[in-house]
Amino acid sequence: MTTRIWHVPVGDGQLGGVANDGAGVDLLFVPSMGTSAKCWLPVMSHLERFRSVAVDLPGHALSVDAPLPRRDQPWDFILTVIAELGLDRPVVVGHSISGFLALAAAADRPDLISSVVTLEAALMEGSRDEVSRMLEHVYNDQVIDVLAERFGFGQVLDSEQAVEAVISAAEGAAAKDWLLSTETGIAEAVRNSTVPRPDGTWLRTPDKTTMRAYFALDPDARFFPHTELYDHIAVPVHVVQSAEGLSVMQPDAVQRLRARRPNVQVFDIDGGHLAHYSHPVQFARIVRRAAEASAADRTA
Repeated sequence: MTTRIWHVPVGDGQLGGVANDGAGVDLLFVPSMGTSAKCWLPVMSHLERFRSVAVDLPGHALSVDAPLPRRDQPWDFILTVIAELGLDRPVVVGHSISGFLALAAAADRPDLISSVVTLEAALMEGSRDEVSRMLEHVYNDQVIDVLAERFGFGQVLDSEQAVEAVISAAEGAAAKDWLLSTETGIAEAVRNSTVPRPDGTWLRTPDKTTMRAYFALDPDARFFPHTELYDHIAVPVHVVQSAEGLSVMQPDAVQRLRARRPNVQVFDIDGGHLAHYSHPVQFARIVRRAAEASAADRTA
């Protein structure tokens, strides 16, 4: 599969990512916080007949100087990419927190998005206040410090040789990390997310400021990552759960969701939190199903 890098201006910076030159239904892939657009290449390689675009999150990789998301509307950059690249009602695919962002973008502008596929992004049950308190408890500054240390986020490196040493160390550490040990492509992910700076140093994105921006969601925002968000979405939604993932709904929760929102389908695949690395064929099959359904709707 041949891909190219793209950029679009936004504010005083730019959003960037990768795309193929396929045709047919447009697909927009959004990675989770801490990864890069290129994490989707294993999936995109099985969807070559579609036009696939993957975006780096603001503050990451090719979007390192894009404005960080607003607390009350952090999904705006998705709508910007759709408009600036002229995507035609794409299927938007989001992993982890970006699954919420994709769902919120679809709730905000259903005229711009045909359907949503989420991976490891099942929304939480409970009231908005309960979910907000849980998020504040889980994603505090101490947790951000731990994540930064565990994955090397925010490291400043003084040479390309230092970058390569960090990549090699990350690959070795991943083999011993229960979250990453079954995944592939870790070295390439670190390389893609490490960007040169004007002073000649290199930054392993995201830094802590960027991480806080994605975790500091406004509890009074129009859309919030709890199950009531599904009630605001008119387009089809495909929720994908990994067998060994971190975000798996219990069977009774799946039944309640299906009963309340018939437009939401739940799929189970193998793999862990990064199943798009380890099981791209299974995940691509679900994305293809969403794209084909979108194409059929347009011709009906």
